[in-house]
Amino acid sequence: MTRNRVSALVAGAAMVVGTTVTLASPATAAATNPYDPTFVPNITDDLVGVGSDTTQIVTRDLANAYNVDRTSGRIASFAADGSPASVILRAGATAVTRPNGSGAGKKLLYGVSDDANVTFARSSSTLSSAEIAAGLKQAAFAVDSLKMAIKSTGSNAPDDLTVADLVKIYEGKVTNWSEVGGKSGVIKALIPQAGSGTRSFFEGQLKAANSGNPVVLVATETQEHSDVDLKNDPNAIAPFSTARETANVKFVGGWKASRAVYNVVRSKDVGSTAITSIFGDAGFICSPAGRTVIESAGFEQLASTEKGGSCGEWVTDTVSNLKTAKDAGQTEAVATTTALTATAPGARKVVLKANVAAGAVTVPGKVNFFEGESKVGTAFAAGGVATLNLTDVAVGAHEYTAQFVPLDANAFAPSASITQSLVVKQPTAVTVTGVTAPYGKAKTVTIKAVVDDSAATGSVQVKIGAAAPTQVELAADGTAQVVIPATANAGTLTVSATLPATAEADEATGSVTLSIAKINSATSAKLLKSKIKAKQRGVVTVKVASGAAVNGVVTVKSGKKVVGVGTVKNGVARVTLAKLKKGNYNLVASFAGNSNITGSTAKVVKLKVTK
Repeated sequence: MTRNRVSALVAGAAMVVGTTVTLASPATAAATNPYDPTFVPNITDDLVGVGSDTTQIVTRDLANAYNVDRTSGRIASFAADGSPASVILRAGATAVTRPNGSGAGKKLLYGVSDDANVTFARSSSTLSSAEIAAGLKQAAFAVDSLKMAIKSTGSNAPDDLTVADLVKIYEGKVTNWSEVGGKSGVIKALIPQAGSGTRSFFEGQLKAANSGNPVVLVATETQEHSDVDLKNDPNAIAPFSTARETANVKFVGGWKASRAVYNVVRSKDVGSTAITSIFGDAGFICSPAGRTVIESAGFEQLASTEKGGSCGEWVTDTVSNLKTAKDAGQTEAVATTTALTATAPGARKVVLKANVAAGAVTVPGKVNFFEGESKVGTAFAAGGVATLNLTDVAVGAHEYTAQFVPLDANAFAPSASITQSLVVKQPTAVTVTGVTAPYGKAKTVTIKAVVDDSAATGSVQVKIGAAAPTQVELAADGTAQVVIPATANAGTLTVSATLPATAEADEATGSVTLSIAKINSATSAKLLKSKIKAKQRGVVTVKVASGAAVNGVVTVKSGKKVVGVGTVKNGVARVTLAKLKKGNYNLVASFAGNSNITGSTAKVVKLKVTK
């Protein structure tokens, strides 16, 4: 599984002693939070949890594993941050502001904020005296390690920092990385938001290193375990769960602190079957199945009580027994498989994609890609898939393999793919250009094809509009000219040319769209006789001139009344008029136009009809 944050972070003002800093708001996430339940918890026996950012992903994964084939008694864990800002904890309940952090989650289990819709709180910090006095109990289930995280590349921070360095940095006595062996740059110390379990744990570590004296923080608040304020800042540093590692950050050496992470409930609920079957020492979370999920999320499951561990034991004190299931020899490393696909999409590019799995489990780790014995790159296995894009690959045959390196080598075994072979062909390109001309005039389209920047040879397949493609030979300079006839209809006309693939070269296609305009017409009219008797029919000769042969319909009107219609052939129409009563008539002849030629109207001709 991926441990990268994909939900948006809630922006906020960063409070420090003597300083107030406001961080830029990250992009808003989609309305569906990936770490929220995919169902609305029922009002009876679903177990609803909120709180710690540190364990929101692993609890989501545990819920997904536990809830299979269940319609009730399910784990429903809501993310600490992201969108939407308010959540409905159970069917029919009123929406509440999303509880962000261990402290915010535990507050909903007691006191004036006690919310009956909340069953448990995720916590990355131990219970406070106030929480103990309020009757809360905690069951640890995993070990999380805290390290200092910086920008993955280009950071000014040194590779190692002592805890003494951290004390000086976070109390503002060291302000430039050059003072602790790094490059010159003003340090930006980041601290998780107030109420975060990680923050309280980290402050406790600083206090212990400061001879038991609290460190007055000079730091900027950021969302716990978010890389938003780290990934683009070479001077930023923050305490970060190793289980929440992303490709955008890296950990510095020198200081590391391990801690237990907990699920917290009300004391009155500790003995219930629903609680013990999930959170207790014999419950799902402390089982081998739970271990698979926990370690897939980057944590280490605590050893069972029967193996001398503390997993699932209900206590109020800080759990300092961090013996793990691995230490207790409870299970062996899980076998993994790595399957590689290698494709060459063209332009001397290669895409390597490795699918890593351990049965139905997605395993955290990285994949190293090799060509022969040479490593060509590394990618993290996000969601069980690691992808590496190679560019400027040499033309010719290549053989690649992928090797998976698990994040926890004690829990999962490494694996390697079989060799995948492919041929990188010479890159090709086809350009098609043409000058637009109106209907009635021939147009020339020029095609140029190159292979690896040299003129292509052979032929291209040319397609004009909806017509079937034709083969056109290329000249020695890789060009060809195609004439679009004058009779091509007005409108848009797409001309494409394709250079077929060969054993050595890629296929390439280029196209151009021509806009062929209609041409104008000019209409004139002449009466055969300008004076006729009422019993006679007048005759009008209509001529329509244009830059091309004209066909279509002309209409003769007297005012709004149509008195004659004729068909234009080769630019001329002879229109016999309807019988008209005695009088004087102003006749107007109009050409309606067609798909290629615009319409036009002749000047008025006068007709006199007598008895």
